[in-house]
Amino acid sequence: MFYLHFLALPMFLFVRHDLRAQAEALFSSHGRTATFYIPLAGAQFTLPAVLPALLANTLTQLLCVAGVNRLTTRVPALTVTLVLVVRKAVSLVLSVLLFDGSDVAWGMLWSGAFLVFAGTVGYTVSEKAWKKGKKE
Repeated sequence: MFYLHFLALPMFLFVRHDLRAQAEALFSSHGRTATFYIPLAGAQFTLPAVLPALLANTLTQLLCVAGVNRLTTRVPALTVTLVLVVRKAVSLVLSVLLFDGSDVAWGMLWSGAFLVFAGTVGYTVSEKAWKKGKKE
Protein backbone atom coordinates (compact mmCIF):
# COMPACT_ATOMS: atom_id res chain seq x y z
CA MET A 1 0.00 0.00 0.00
CA PHE A 2 2.87 2.38 0.77
CA TYR A 3 4.39 2.00 -2.69
CA LEU A 4 1.00 2.30 -4.35
CA HIS A 5 0.37 5.66 -2.70
CA PHE A 6 3.96 6.91 -2.69
CA LEU A 7 4.56 6.24 -6.37
CA ALA A 8 1.32 8.06 -7.25
CA LEU A 9 2.46 11.31 -5.61
CA PRO A 10 4.38 12.60 -8.69
CA MET A 11 1.11 12.53 -10.64
CA PHE A 12 -0.06 15.49 -8.54
CA LEU A 13 2.58 17.64 -10.25
CA PHE A 14 0.33 17.80 -13.31
CA VAL A 15 -2.55 19.31 -11.34
CA ARG A 16 -0.56 21.43 -8.88
CA HIS A 17 -2.02 24.70 -10.18
CA ASP A 18 -5.56 23.43 -9.75
CA LEU A 19 -4.75 22.19 -6.25
CA ARG A 20 -3.27 25.58 -5.33
CA ALA A 21 -6.37 27.39 -6.63
CA GLN A 22 -8.64 25.07 -4.66
CA ALA A 23 -6.59 25.58 -1.47
CA GLU A 24 -6.74 29.36 -1.90
CA ALA A 25 -10.51 29.19 -2.41
CA LEU A 26 -10.84 26.99 0.67
CA PHE A 27 -8.88 29.29 2.93
CA SER A 28 -10.45 32.50 1.64
CA SER A 29 -14.03 31.27 2.36
CA HIS A 30 -15.30 34.73 1.40
CA GLY A 31 -15.02 36.08 4.95
CA ARG A 32 -16.96 33.24 6.59
CA THR A 33 -15.03 31.98 9.59
CA ALA A 34 -15.63 29.87 12.66
CA THR A 35 -14.07 30.76 16.01
CA PHE A 36 -13.00 28.00 18.39
CA TYR A 37 -12.09 28.34 22.04
CA ILE A 38 -9.95 25.82 23.93
CA PRO A 39 -10.85 26.20 27.63
CA LEU A 40 -7.84 24.32 29.07
CA ALA A 41 -5.32 26.34 27.07
CA GLY A 42 -7.27 29.58 27.27
CA ALA A 43 -6.71 30.00 23.56
CA GLN A 44 -9.01 31.13 20.80
CA PHE A 45 -8.44 30.61 17.09
CA THR A 46 -10.31 31.33 13.90
CA LEU A 47 -10.55 29.02 10.89
CA PRO A 48 -12.33 29.22 7.55
CA ALA A 49 -15.87 27.94 8.09
CA VAL A 50 -15.50 25.12 5.57
CA LEU A 51 -12.35 23.69 7.19
CA PRO A 52 -14.12 21.88 10.11
CA ALA A 53 -16.59 20.35 7.63
CA LEU A 54 -13.70 19.23 5.42
CA LEU A 55 -11.92 17.73 8.42
CA ALA A 56 -15.08 15.91 9.55
CA ASN A 57 -15.60 14.56 6.02
CA THR A 58 -12.00 13.34 5.88
CA LEU A 59 -12.25 11.59 9.24
CA THR A 60 -15.54 9.87 8.37
CA GLN A 61 -14.06 8.72 5.04
CA LEU A 62 -11.08 7.29 6.94
CA LEU A 63 -13.40 5.38 9.26
CA CYS A 64 -15.43 4.14 6.30
CA VAL A 65 -12.38 2.88 4.40
CA ALA A 66 -10.98 1.20 7.52
CA GLY A 67 -14.36 -0.47 8.12
CA VAL A 68 -14.58 -1.72 4.54
CA ASN A 69 -11.05 -3.13 4.74
CA ARG A 70 -11.94 -4.93 7.96
CA LEU A 71 -15.22 -6.17 6.47
CA THR A 72 -13.41 -7.53 3.40
CA THR A 73 -11.40 -9.89 5.60
CA ARG A 74 -14.48 -11.30 7.34
CA VAL A 75 -17.21 -11.78 4.73
CA PRO A 76 -17.51 -12.79 1.05
CA ALA A 77 -16.92 -10.19 -1.67
CA LEU A 78 -20.61 -10.14 -2.70
CA THR A 79 -21.63 -9.27 0.85
CA VAL A 80 -19.11 -6.40 0.90
CA THR A 81 -20.49 -5.17 -2.42
CA LEU A 82 -24.06 -5.23 -1.11
CA VAL A 83 -23.07 -3.39 2.06
CA LEU A 84 -21.42 -0.68 -0.06
CA VAL A 85 -24.44 -0.42 -2.35
CA VAL A 86 -26.75 0.01 0.64
CA ARG A 87 -24.40 2.64 2.10
CA LYS A 88 -24.45 4.55 -1.19
CA ALA A 89 -28.23 4.29 -1.43
CA VAL A 90 -28.66 5.63 2.11
CA SER A 91 -26.18 8.41 1.34
CA LEU A 92 -28.12 9.33 -1.80
CA VAL A 93 -31.45 9.43 0.02
CA LEU A 94 -30.00 11.53 2.84
CA SER A 95 -28.37 13.92 0.37
CA VAL A 96 -31.63 14.42 -1.48
CA LEU A 97 -33.57 14.96 1.74
CA LEU A 98 -31.01 17.29 3.33
CA PHE A 99 -29.94 19.32 0.29
CA ASP A 100 -33.09 20.55 -1.48
CA GLY A 101 -34.08 17.70 -3.74
CA SER A 102 -36.90 19.68 -5.35
CA ASP A 103 -36.00 18.63 -8.90
CA VAL A 104 -35.68 14.93 -8.08
CA ALA A 105 -38.03 12.34 -9.55
CA TRP A 106 -39.23 11.06 -6.17
CA GLY A 107 -40.86 7.92 -7.58
CA MET A 108 -37.61 6.84 -9.22
CA LEU A 109 -35.58 7.62 -6.10
CA TRP A 110 -37.77 5.68 -3.71
CA SER A 111 -38.34 2.76 -6.09
CA GLY A 112 -34.57 2.50 -6.61
CA ALA A 113 -33.95 2.63 -2.86
CA PHE A 114 -36.63 -0.02 -2.31
CA LEU A 115 -35.07 -2.32 -4.92
CA VAL A 116 -31.62 -1.93 -3.36
CA PHE A 117 -32.89 -2.75 0.13
CA ALA A 118 -35.13 -5.59 -1.11
CA GLY A 119 -32.23 -7.15 -3.02
CA THR A 120 -29.98 -6.91 0.01
CA VAL A 121 -32.59 -8.44 2.32
CA GLY A 122 -33.25 -11.20 -0.23
CA TYR A 123 -29.55 -12.00 -0.43
CA THR A 124 -29.22 -12.03 3.36
CA VAL A 125 -32.22 -14.33 3.84
CA SER A 126 -31.17 -16.72 1.06
CA GLU A 127 -27.58 -16.86 2.33
CA LYS A 128 -28.74 -17.73 5.84
CA ALA A 129 -31.07 -20.42 4.46
CA TRP A 130 -28.25 -21.81 2.30
CA LYS A 131 -25.83 -21.94 5.27
CA LYS A 132 -28.54 -23.58 7.43
CA GLY A 133 -29.20 -26.23 4.74
CA LYS A 134 -25.48 -26.84 4.33
CA LYS A 135 -25.05 -27.56 8.08
CA GLU A 136 -27.84 -30.15 8.15
